Amino acid sequence: MELNEYQDQCNRQDGSVMYPEHGTGSLIAFDYCASALTGEAGEILNKLKKIKRGDPGKTLDSQRLPLKKELGGVFWYLAMASMELGFTLDEIAESNLDEIKGRQQRGTLQGDGDNR
Repeated sequence: MELNEYQDQCNRQDGSVMYPEHGTGSLIAFDYCASALTGEAGEILNKLKKIKRGDPGKTLDSQRLPLKKELGGVFWYLAMASMELGFTLDEIAESNLDEIKGRQQRGTLQGDGDNR
């Protein structure tokens, strides 16, 4: 599946309102997606925490499918947050690769800050 096709299908799920002001590009719609994206990422970290502390039955192997599910949530909210800002997933991916390539050329892959 292509990234933009995925994003389009996410946007068309059952035609109902999926979150406040869905599809408007508003601050409220973007904020909802960004908050949910953070929540999904937190669920991934919570599963990793349980693996690292040695909870019974919690290993990376036993958590692969639950982690896959959470990554799907991250991907869905990334697709929607991108859409609310007017970007396709292809544009986001291409921009990110260009940024990484530029950092590699400047020798600034490591470090802090938005403008390395």
